[in-house]
Amino acid sequence: MLLSESEIEKPRPSNLARIIACPGSRRLVALAPPKKSSSWADAGTAAHYIGEQCLSIGRAPFEYFGQQVTVNGAAYKVDADVVVAVSKYIHHVRTFEKALGQGAQRFVEKKLWLPEIDNGGMVDCLLAGVEDRRAHIQVHDYKHGQGVYVSEAWNAQFLAYGIAGAYFLYPGVPLTEHKFTFAVHQPRFADTKPCRAQTLSGADVDRWRVETLLPALEAGKNPDAPLRSGPHCQFCGAKDICVEYLSAPKARFGYVPLKAEPVPTNFQF
Repeated sequence: MLLSESEIEKPRPSNLARIIACPGSRRLVALAPPKKSSSWADAGTAAHYIGEQCLSIGRAPFEYFGQQVTVNGAAYKVDADVVVAVSKYIHHVRTFEKALGQGAQRFVEKKLWLPEIDNGGMVDCLLAGVEDRRAHIQVHDYKHGQGVYVSEAWNAQFLAYGIAGAYFLYPGVPLTEHKFTFAVHQPRFADTKPCRAQTLSGADVDRWRVETLLPALEAGKNPDAPLRSGPHCQFCGAKDICVEYLSAPKARFGYVPLKAEPVPTNFQF
């Protein structure tokens, strides 16, 4: 079945890493049955809600202990594990914000539009301040999962939010004039720091946009765009109908935290 450009999967910040790695997946996902949410994803949504409330109205995570958050009709109890995890997230965001100094801006669960993909997304937390007369834009993303390591290094979702944030905050100013920090908060993942961050120059971010993002988006429009299997298949909605994935040795999808940073013995959050 040949799909028109308007029928293929629409890029979003959350699916860009997979589209970059596997341009052909945009057409295959459009043919696959709708992907259903999982209990793990819903539990993460519940934790995100608590984090959003804490950053938006100044509450502390422990105030939610014992309460229930309902997501997709299921109730998730806020236990000690959730409180500790979200507390680490809140602590680190506030530490980054304080370092930006007076006049720092904070946006929580902010909808951002990225013209390059003709779509938008919701960033968990966006911080911005001025350092040495240059805007410093920070993307903070909370990951509640403890089974899949999320790297902060050249993370396509984070980069997309950073670029969209720059367009939102400083319209008309070239990306090369900014500084960017991309932080992942994954406090429940064992043996790594609960917060890991990568700082890039605006020139690096703009180079990624031109040399990686735009070519991948263009490649995905091609009816002959290749399918490539890899770790990105794990959350692909089309993996159950993808010959490339089904025929690949599953060992290649195993978790290998190549970029994980061990937690120092005296580390405190």
